[in-house]
Amino acid sequence: MTLAAAMFQQAPEVEAPGYGWAAIRMLLALVIVVALLLIVARLLPRWLSRSRPPIGGEEIQIVSSRPLEPGRTLYIIRAKGREYLIATSEHGVHAISGTPLDAPERPPARDFAAVLAQQPPAG
Repeated sequence: MTLAAAMFQQAPEVEAPGYGWAAIRMLLALVIVVALLLIVARLLPRWLSRSRPPIGGEEIQIVSSRPLEPGRTLYIIRAKGREYLIATSEHGVHAISGTPLDAPERPPARDFAAVLAQQPPAG
């Protein structure tokens, strides 16, 4: 056989691979990835919210919270023997006041004049 005849000789027919197995492997990989994402989404909040021991043995507690409007909340926080009134908003966190826990409580005033009478004189 000459070189020209060998070049034009037809190769035996080879069956083209089907896409069925490729599609099945792709769907199986997709199912595995989605399952892993669901597992991580379920376990990650639990892992992140574990209570860690406070530094220095002191504990910070949220005593109470009061939403004022969307994105704005008041908190009473207890830390190191004091209670703090904290305001949060989309612009930041602000400490409004802090009082010792053993400070005597003032009786609730009924009117504005009584509240004024309880206040120490200015300057």
